[in-house]
Amino acid sequence: MPSLTDLILTDNPALGVSTEKWSHYLLRVKQKDTLDLSNYSVTWEDIDMICVVLDRIPTLTNLNLTSNTALGGSAILWAKNYLRFTKIQTLNLSDCSLQLTDIEHIASVLSGILTLSLAGNTALGGSADLWAENLLRFPNLQTLNLSNCTLRWTDIKHIASALDNMPSLTDLILTDNPALGVSTEKWSRYLLRVKQKHTLDLSNSSLTWEDIDTISVVLDHIPTLTNLNLTGNTALGRSADLSAKNLLRFTNLQTLNLSNCTLQGTDIEHIASALSGIPTLTNLSLASNTALGGLANLWAENLLRFTNIQTLNLSNCTLQWTDIEHIASVISGIPTLTNLSLAGNTALGGSANLWAMNLLRFRNLQTLNLSNCTLQWTDIKRIAWASGAMPRLTNLILTDNPALGVSTEKWSHYLLRVKQKDTLDLSNYSLTWEDIDMICVVLDRIPTLTNLNLTSNTALGESANLWAKNCLRFTKIQTLNLSDCTLQLTDFEHIASVLSGILTLTNLSLAGNTALGGSANVWAKNLLRFTNLQTLNLSNCTLQWTDIEHIALAVGTMPSLTDLILTDNPALGVSTEKWSHYLLRVKQKDTLDLSNSLLTWEDIDTISVVLDRIPTLTNLNLTGNTALGRSANLWAENLLRFMNIQTLNLSNCTLQWRDINHIALAVGAMPSLTDLILTDNPALGVLTEKLSHYLFKVKQRDTLDLSNYSVTWKDIDTISVVLDRIPRLTNLSLAGNTALGGSANLWAENLLRFTNIQTLNLSNCTLQWTDFEHIALAVGTMPSLTDLILADNPALGVSTEEWSRYLLRVKEKHTLDLSNSSLTWKDVGTISTVVSHILTLKYLSLAGNQALGRSAEKWAKELPKMLRLNRLDLSFCDLTPTDIEHIAPAVGNMPKLTALNLASNKAMSESACAKELAKMTHLNRLDLRDCNFQPSDFEHIASAVGEMLRLTDLYIGGNLELLDKLKSRFPSLRVHMDLSRWELPFL
Repeated sequence: MPSLTDLILTDNPALGVSTEKWSHYLLRVKQKDTLDLSNYSVTWEDIDMICVVLDRIPTLTNLNLTSNTALGGSAILWAKNYLRFTKIQTLNLSDCSLQLTDIEHIASVLSGILTLSLAGNTALGGSADLWAENLLRFPNLQTLNLSNCTLRWTDIKHIASALDNMPSLTDLILTDNPALGVSTEKWSRYLLRVKQKHTLDLSNSSLTWEDIDTISVVLDHIPTLTNLNLTGNTALGRSADLSAKNLLRFTNLQTLNLSNCTLQGTDIEHIASALSGIPTLTNLSLASNTALGGLANLWAENLLRFTNIQTLNLSNCTLQWTDIEHIASVISGIPTLTNLSLAGNTALGGSANLWAMNLLRFRNLQTLNLSNCTLQWTDIKRIAWASGAMPRLTNLILTDNPALGVSTEKWSHYLLRVKQKDTLDLSNYSLTWEDIDMICVVLDRIPTLTNLNLTSNTALGESANLWAKNCLRFTKIQTLNLSDCTLQLTDFEHIASVLSGILTLTNLSLAGNTALGGSANVWAKNLLRFTNLQTLNLSNCTLQWTDIEHIALAVGTMPSLTDLILTDNPALGVSTEKWSHYLLRVKQKDTLDLSNSLLTWEDIDTISVVLDRIPTLTNLNLTGNTALGRSANLWAENLLRFMNIQTLNLSNCTLQWRDINHIALAVGAMPSLTDLILTDNPALGVLTEKLSHYLFKVKQRDTLDLSNYSVTWKDIDTISVVLDRIPRLTNLSLAGNTALGGSANLWAENLLRFTNIQTLNLSNCTLQWTDFEHIALAVGTMPSLTDLILADNPALGVSTEEWSRYLLRVKEKHTLDLSNSSLTWKDVGTISTVVSHILTLKYLSLAGNQALGRSAEKWAKELPKMLRLNRLDLSFCDLTPTDIEHIAPAVGNMPKLTALNLASNKAMSESACAKELAKMTHLNRLDLRDCNFQPSDFEHIASAVGEMLRLTDLYIGGNLELLDKLKSRFPSLRVHMDLSRWELPFL
């Protein structure tokens, strides 16, 4: 079975008695990555026999031995056999009755694993002083699960001491240890040693509000902690008045989960009062607090205090129709809230006539989730009427309402009211071929609808001859998702004959239709009809090597296709030598994605011989092929054949420092390679001093991506010594290395060695304002640096006045990226004053700072201070027509500004807004993609463009009608309809 990756044999105890008789048969299961032997009555003797066999299955990375209690107390006899598991990444030893003496033997042989679960081994509780030090032997560990181990407060001291020296660990799971809830004051201070963690899960830990007080004092000193899960601590309900104010100490928190805490309406008042003082908090879950249902009149008004919240989860709260009125009246006053989940509130079904009109107040919402609400067809009439008037709504989620699949003819015509939506998700909807007929008639009359998701409507399989012809009405569709629809090979002919006639269709997903595997000789020829298709997704289709011959023959003559996705077809990893030569037919493709394909070192040899003969192939993605880790000595030399490859992605391949020697030697001689991506290989971050000197061999590279690399301040010193001696290296990404936050005083001075770096990416590093003084001092003397990216560091938005003055030291820079930094209107004034003194700064990005929406009258007047700016990015800022009235005249007073990005401000679709564009007469380039402009706006846009005499490039996305109007009037104007956010020439 070439596609089988997971073989589950759990709860067959007779197998544990006779392992020696059956284990050698596992050798035939060569391509498997997961083996589940839980609850198997396995003994230490069985482990010996199993290990001999499993070592010869190169793709095996996940082993589950849960509930084999005979392993407890005997690790001294069986653990040594794990030395044969050289590829194992995830090991589950939950509920194995392990004793404290077992941990020493397990740790001594499994130092390379990334995820370890010791959950449910209750003997570990109360004895961590004897076993915790062994955790130090897991230098690569990212996730450690110690839930339900009856841990005591005394254990945390020893566990935390060990974790402090585990640089890769990001997730520590301590759930279901109720004794911790009784003695928080005794153990919480030890969390200070766990400084690089970003997620702490304390769900189901019997915590009280007094415990939150104790914990908060400590966690405020862990600058990288952004996600806190308190789910299931039911004692927090009815008592928030006691200590909820202590939440104020979580100053860096971005996500807080208070689901299933039996919260009452009175608790919300105290929680909201506290959380309103945490400006970085953007995601809050109050799901499954059922006492909130029916009482929103008592608690909803407190939601107004969540001034920066972007996502609010109120699913499964037993909300009643009367609650929606109170929630809507409040949420309408939170301009940053864009995502609201009301899923699982089943009382909303059948009563939309009573509550749907309140949706009109959700003026800022982009995503509304009404899945699993037992909606009836009569509800859709009301919901569609309301959502059709929600100016920013683009994603309406109605999945898992099976009653809708039964009565499509009754509700589908109401979709006409949802005219400005670009995405409709009808996945898992029980749709039949008759439903498609009715839906198609309606959707063709929604001009902005470009993305349709029909995933998991399994009744569409074997019936395309009945429904495919109706898809011809999707005249504007750009992306169609038919994943997991149980499509058969006979369906494909009908689908292709119709969809090939939709000229706008560029992206098609057939992923998860496993019947397509092994039969491409029958259906692949139909691919020739897709002359406009750019991206084809055939992932997880159980493709065989014989299929590739026929697929390659077809896609080789598809003139527009650039991206072919074959991921998660594990049979390809087993037979590379049989199918890879067919890739020669795919001559015009520039990207090949073979991620998560169970490739081994032998496959790289086979593939490289072929890919070198495809001259247009410049991007190769090998992400997630974990068998490549620890074996680069066997495959890296084959990289020399990739003569044309410019971008090579080896992220998440479990690479070790020994691999880098061989990889660097090879890529150093690849003449075209410019971008080498090694992200998400945390073992490299642990051994930076060993691998960094190999980077000398990568002399002609201009980009090195070390994002999400578990880099610490000590690593920056090591890396900087090396990178300064690679003269062509101009772009360095350290994004997502959260341990750098709060410690720039220790590492920033090393930036001075990056004398050739032009672009430095420090996004999502949990930087604090105190870091910026040290960073600015260093980058201010980096002679080549021009682009500094600080995006997604929300703490900077809280203290702009304290750090922005340091920008004056960055005098020769021309790009500053402050996107997604939680900036407010007050910050724009501070930043513009400083930027006006940086003479060379040409490009400023404020994208994604949604609090700038609906407030331009307060900040737009500051823009003319930045007289030297050439390019300004205000995309994804939730701007409204009223904002444009203030922005347009301000931009008109910036004579050097030639390019302005207003893309994805979905509330701009009013004629009044279009008229304002004429005030920006000096612009050369203007981006208006994804702004939900309606046909009624087109005449006003065309009129404004006529007055913008210098405009040479206008980006409008998929508005075909507007394209025709503009081209007929202004033949010299370049009108772009590509879907990428920015073109390189724009930047």
